[in-house]
Amino acid sequence: ADRNGITLIGGQMHHEPKLHVPVSTTRVVRHSVLQQTATPGSIIRVIDPQAEHRRCQEQQAEKAEWDRLAALDKERRRLEAERASEERNEIAREEAERKRLAAEREQKEWEEREQRAREAEARERREMIEREERRVATLRAAEEERKKERRQKEIEEAKVR
Repeated sequence: ADRNGITLIGGQMHHEPKLHVPVSTTRVVRHSVLQQTATPGSIIRVIDPQAEHRRCQEQQAEKAEWDRLAALDKERRRLEAERASEERNEIAREEAERKRLAAEREQKEWEEREQRAREAEARERREMIEREERRVATLRAAEEERKKERRQKEIEEAKVR
């Protein structure tokens, strides 16, 4: 273990805490840490510090890639939800505009029907007034004619007396 470090794994369980010590302190480890933490059957593994460093960097790079993927996925979902929301809002606006135009058109048609109905009623009233005026004029003329005849009769009767 000249240029390498030593990793001590407490007991035989790999999930227990690990201790990495550079080679320069190997003797100290042998005299202190080994005696304190290592038990019979402990795994003492010689490792290459550069390889361990590369492995750590690869793990960090992999974690960074997974984090980036998660962030991109989250952003994509947010953008898709935003676009879907905008599309729903646009559809709702178009529907509201269609309803508004239909209501305006219906209102205008109703007002035109009402106007035509009022005009027809007014025309009917005028025609009824004209007919009544003609009847009244005819009756007045007949009444005047009877009055004239009555006066004429009275004058003739007076002459006869």
